[in-house]
Amino acid sequence: MKVYQIHLPKCTNNSQSATFAVEHSCFIRFHLKMTIAYFERFAKAIAYRHLAILLLLLAGVATAQAILTSHPVPPYPITNYNNYVIFKQSFYHLLNGQDLYAKYKYEYWDLYKYSPTFAVLMAPMASLPDALGLLLWNLLNVAPILWGLHALKSIGDRVRMFTLLYIALELFTQLQNEQSNGLLLGLVLMGFALAEQQKMFWSVLCICLCAYIKVLGLAAFAMYLFYPKVWRSALYGIFWMVLLGALPLLCVSFDVLWNMYGKWLLLLQKDHNGPPGLSVMTLLNHVFHWYPEKWQVQLYSIVVFCIPLVLVRRYSTPLYRTYVVCSALIWMVIFNHKAESPTFILAAAGVGLWYFIRPDVTALHRIVFVCAWVMTQLSSTDLFPEHWQTGLFTYYAFKAIPCVVVWLMIQWDFWQPFMLSPREYDGSLKV
Repeated sequence: MKVYQIHLPKCTNNSQSATFAVEHSCFIRFHLKMTIAYFERFAKAIAYRHLAILLLLLAGVATAQAILTSHPVPPYPITNYNNYVIFKQSFYHLLNGQDLYAKYKYEYWDLYKYSPTFAVLMAPMASLPDALGLLLWNLLNVAPILWGLHALKSIGDRVRMFTLLYIALELFTQLQNEQSNGLLLGLVLMGFALAEQQKMFWSVLCICLCAYIKVLGLAAFAMYLFYPKVWRSALYGIFWMVLLGALPLLCVSFDVLWNMYGKWLLLLQKDHNGPPGLSVMTLLNHVFHWYPEKWQVQLYSIVVFCIPLVLVRRYSTPLYRTYVVCSALIWMVIFNHKAESPTFILAAAGVGLWYFIRPDVTALHRIVFVCAWVMTQLSSTDLFPEHWQTGLFTYYAFKAIPCVVVWLMIQWDFWQPFMLSPREYDGSLKV
């Protein structure tokens, strides 16, 4: 964005200066409002035609970049899409009854850390050539986000447009790393949108899929407290969790599957005992030199997350319900003991929705919002020197600071009077 400086002529006395200032203040405010009006009209026109197509094209660009820049050298076929190879090979390991969580140094580096159910769900991509399979995988990390925002009727077109623009850079980072965070975000948004439409059976399916991708996705189950017949949603949850958990039985016996789930839990426990990622725990360790147990920090955060849920009278407010989803999206990242840079697509979406649906935006909100974009999203780009990226933003987890601040502001907002308003905010720009 270019910033233009306007040099105005000087006035000869105080009276002329005051009149001149008022006239030009009105002039600037008028043109600012006109500019915003045109921008809003433009944003509404391209929201789900041009921008959605552009984001889908980004999936193709990320795929081409990974395929064309990969030159594996036998016997170690290391590629620039290693995460996808891990996901793809997990299906064949499951199909052959092999240990999903062992090291396969001649296939990929790192370990598979997802559930056996996730390995089954990779079957459609695994059967395709890498180029097509990776393209399908990347599209699967974009399309659910587009559909989830489009189906969410409690927000306006401008909120959808601005939220997509806000997370575009972080989404591209996620696509370049071939991870599952875009899919996770899309499933949460789809689950929320379907719940708003009272389609609980399919909504719960989306959130159960989240849980089998990353365990912290269980936080999204909090949304079902807002809707009638909570017990029905609970039964749906049990049904889908059991069905999805048993899905690998199509490939292996019960004893083999039981052993795989045991190893998965052991891996998660070992992973939890390792060094923390870009999370609150790292901030406490490296900035404040305080070393509490990770499970203690996560437990306290769950308590803070759940406290606003006592405000039962506000369950009927679309703004309140959306805020809870924003809080859950950010919580999944900042209290994730293994959060990585691509994981922040979830937090970025939470920050974007929080800002654009606010009924009032102050200077403080704008500052925090911009800081979140710069420190969370731009920090991973070449705009910042490498020693800043590895030092400030990674070692000290400064990347997470704005998201932590927004999460705390959301907890404060839950108790504010504007949460009692039943209106559905359309995300008009505030200046």
